[in-house]
Amino acid sequence: MTSTLLALLLASSPATYGAQPNAFEPKEISSEAIYVGMSACIERSIKEDPSSPLQEVIIACGCLTDAIRLNTRNGLRQPANSATPEQAGKCLDVVKKTRAARKTGKAGT
Repeated sequence: MTSTLLALLLASSPATYGAQPNAFEPKEISSEAIYVGMSACIERSIKEDPSSPLQEVIIACGCLTDAIRLNTRNGLRQPANSATPEQAGKCLDVVKKTRAARKTGKAGT
């Protein structure tokens, strides 16, 4: 899952996020864009690697969404509405730490 996940995080579809305006805060992506982006990320991840544990896919896609929300808020378009390679690497680290914690029985700590 690791190399597949990193590739997915770096190749997130710019069109998925940010297309819908936020009615209250123009510097933020809308809830609709977050939902659509998360759904697309999860669906694409499962399609690309059906053996990936769903929990890890959700964690990775949530991390990616957090990065895109931060980039949108800060006006960083890398490219338009995607994560930077550094952010994608951090998301991969989050998944690895979650996996390790689950194996040792320390998940959620």
